Amino acid sequence: LFDVALGSYRLLACATAPTTMAEPWLDISQGIRQAVQQISAVTGRRLFNKRGDIIRPMRQDGTGVDLFTAVFSAPSLLRTMIVGLSEDVSLHAAQLVLAANYTDVVGQFDPSDNRHKGKQLQVFLEANPDLVLIAGGVDGGASTRLLELLDIVRLGMKLMEEATKPTIIFAGNKALREQLTTIFGSETAVHIADNIHPTLTQQNLDNAIALVSEQYQSQ
Repeated sequence: LFDVALGSYRLLACATAPTTMAEPWLDISQGIRQAVQQISAVTGRRLFNKRGDIIRPMRQDGTGVDLFTAVFSAPSLLRTMIVGLSEDVSLHAAQLVLAANYTDVVGQFDPSDNRHKGKQLQVFLEANPDLVLIAGGVDGGASTRLLELLDIVRLGMKLMEEATKPTIIFAGNKALREQLTTIFGSETAVHIADNIHPTLTQQNLDNAIALVSEQYQSQ
C-alpha cells in the first residue's frame, strides 16, 4: 500500500499469501484477496466494501484506495522425480533441495523399492515428470545400485515423446558425471550440480537449489 506520509509517497504496508491456484480453491483471486486483507489488518484501513469489492476511489474517511493494480504469475509446480541411494543421506538432501523450490515430488526410486522393473517403468511414465533429480552416492562411493535404478529412467525416456522428456539434474557422486552424461545426453538435457552429499557428514545444497530454480523459471 502506497500513500502520502510526511509529505511524500511511501510504502506503508505489503503482504504475501500462499497461492490459491490449485485445489481446493482453483481461483488465484482468493490469494490476492488474502494479501489485501493482511494489509487492511496491518494498517487499520478498510479496503473492501460490504460486497467484498475494493473500495475505489479513497473516501474522505480514509477507507479504500484511488488505484488498485494486481500483477501475478502462476506457472505450474515443477513435477519432479527423485532417484537416490540412502533415505537418511542423499534422498533427505534431495528433499531439502526441492523444498527450497516450487516443486511437486511425483515419485521416488531408491534401493528399498521392491516393485518389479515393469511396475517401476509404469510408475515413471504415469508420473510424467518435468525433472529427474538424481542424488546418489558420496564422492568415490558405490555406484552399481544407482545405475540400476537409472536404467528405469533411461528406458522410460525412450518410450516418451521428445517434447515430454524430463530434464536431468545430477547431484551425486562426481565420479559418475561423465557416465550420466553419456547415458542421458542423447535423450534430454543433463545438468551437473555439485554433489549434495560429497561425504556422509557434509551437505552441499546451494548449487543444486540454484539449478532446480533455473529449471522452474525456464518453464
